[in-house]
Amino acid sequence: MINTKNSILDEIKETIERMFSIRVTEYTEINKGLLNLKWKFITDNGTLFIKQYNSERYPTSKEKRLNTALIFQKKLSEKDIRCPHILTFKGDVILRTKKNVRFIITEYCDGNLINAGKINCNQAHDLGIEIAKMHSLINNPIDEKAIPTWVVPSKEQLIAEWYENWMLTKDRNTADINGFLKLQREIFENLDINIFEGCKLGWAHSDLWCDNILFHLNSLSAILDFDRLQYIYPELDISRAILSFTLDNNCLRMDVVNAFIDGYNQIGNISADDIIRSLKLLYCLESFWWLRSDSFNSEGPPKRFADEMVWLSVNWINLDEILKAKS
Repeated sequence: MINTKNSILDEIKETIERMFSIRVTEYTEINKGLLNLKWKFITDNGTLFIKQYNSERYPTSKEKRLNTALIFQKKLSEKDIRCPHILTFKGDVILRTKKNVRFIITEYCDGNLINAGKINCNQAHDLGIEIAKMHSLINNPIDEKAIPTWVVPSKEQLIAEWYENWMLTKDRNTADINGFLKLQREIFENLDINIFEGCKLGWAHSDLWCDNILFHLNSLSAILDFDRLQYIYPELDISRAILSFTLDNNCLRMDVVNAFIDGYNQIGNISADDIIRSLKLLYCLESFWWLRSDSFNSEGPPKRFADEMVWLSVNWINLDEILKAKS
């Protein structure tokens, strides 16, 4: 029997009231994200955020990795990183109803989501500080036993993946999309793969997109949604945040980029060259995901991500000039 949204809500509400001896007095659905259901619960003991995990998006095979990510989030919140604290029951971060609906409970964080490319310099500076703090805490010490989810491919692997994708999609793509794919191939054919030799593996949030960060008027409120946290390259968090929050009207807002860098460097150490490398690293990972006809024909995040990959494709040879421009 397939659970309906209302039955899932009722199950979760009953489970929370039973586990924590509280009463839910009001709830509001939050329509953000893909497949997972989310609510704001008002209770007689405060306001909570509830997230149900869809079995299609998070099958049992992904639960161990999800659990690891949520435990990291809990530890980071306990070390004063601005992210929601997770409520546990008998030590478990992922809770279950009697019918095995999986969900988490966190504190509810105030703040506002900001559209892509629209944060101000103060918000960017504060975001840079918090990402650097997060990277420092989560990777101290470096976990040398962790297995990376992705490593930099060889040039030959990139070209082979490009060719496979081209053969599968070229006949149904528009001329514009095929033009971007040809530019992608040219980038990979001329790529000096050695520029990535200095990339360091570590734990990273891996989803620092606009829907996952709350802001106050001139500061950060909270970093949300650690579900995709993984052992990869932390600098991918930097390039993802820069593209998400500073690319506006087909231009990087360099005053905001520089504010982010200044904030990050209160704790960490990144330069314009590091940013350029991280953007190229992100392209090697994400361009295969988003330079696709279904992304261009979508609304919301997929279309935005496709536009970001197009911007990187077109501006690949100009990144030094853009990122090192004198203000």
